[in-house]
Amino acid sequence: MRAAARWTSNAGGSRAGSGAYIFRPDGVGQSIACGGGVDSGTIPIDDKKGKEVVLRYASSLDSGANFYTDSNGREYLKRVRDFRPTWNLTITEPVSGNYYPLTAGAYIQESGKAELAVLTDRAQGGASLASGELEIMVHRRTLFDDWRGVAEPLNETMQGCMNCQSVGLIARGKHWLTLQDPGSAALIRRTFQQRMNDPPILSFGALPKQARAGQLQESGLALHFSAVSAALPLNVHLLTLKTLPQDSVLLRLAHLYQVDEHADLAKSAQVNLHKLFALMKLSQVAELSLSANQLQSDVQRLRWQAGKSMSGGAIDEPIYIEQHPAVMCKGSECFDDDLTVVLNPMEIKTFLLQLA
Repeated sequence: MRAAARWTSNAGGSRAGSGAYIFRPDGVGQSIACGGGVDSGTIPIDDKKGKEVVLRYASSLDSGANFYTDSNGREYLKRVRDFRPTWNLTITEPVSGNYYPLTAGAYIQESGKAELAVLTDRAQGGASLASGELEIMVHRRTLFDDWRGVAEPLNETMQGCMNCQSVGLIARGKHWLTLQDPGSAALIRRTFQQRMNDPPILSFGALPKQARAGQLQESGLALHFSAVSAALPLNVHLLTLKTLPQDSVLLRLAHLYQVDEHADLAKSAQVNLHKLFALMKLSQVAELSLSANQLQSDVQRLRWQAGKSMSGGAIDEPIYIEQHPAVMCKGSECFDDDLTVVLNPMEIKTFLLQLA
């Protein structure tokens, strides 16, 4: 596998030029050097040309025209180069027309052989412009408007001004690469994605007066604490755990895998709230909507039956989704009930836990 950092000058000065929305590389580009992390530095514009900086990862995988990009860090969507699923595409933008937003990463694969994934620590753009390749745009700077409504160039500087003497904006970040066989690719990619986007956060506080340095064991302080009493399944993420007024706790659990992504981990997962929060005595557990602003049983969501095309065959009458009771338990029921939550692939559930 080969990795290379390049920049390409972008055309400008006319309605066909690169801008905030459209980028049209002018030529094959120039190789540049990067440090241990992704650090494209400031983009020089002394030649009066804007530039796009990309990191291109090339492999021997026969991925064809297919590649996959994440949707808001959750489900990975299949992309096909120079193709749209709902209309016949006329190729007018061979580069920018094949770029997609990345929140967490992208990958290519050769069926039955291997998967190459690139994980990012921030939102960027990505594409696969040739079989076996992934490229990520890490920085860009334009000097002209592309006539798409912004009415200004994308000329960001360190001082936030455009027509000034400030140096251009510096972009830094990290890319993690994984190259795995199909059986373990999703597990490694999802695990590293969580570590990249949700790293542990260290916090420190002053020691109380009775605790002296080197004598913590004798101080009587609790040296270990965990808000959860049991490990979560490998395919479940503790998305939210937040204390609220009136002795209540907001809880969100998210299934990390999508359908058919992994032989075992892409199945339904079960979480027992009694075991997860053994230190808490619950007096009520209620399931809320995703935004936690109403009971799940009060949500009136519509499910529309789609036709064979975007313009015909659809049924206008809405179909309501059946909802199960929102309050899982109340009072003494919370001590006796099983309180097992079932999460299907890609599902997120929100709960309000009332402490006794």
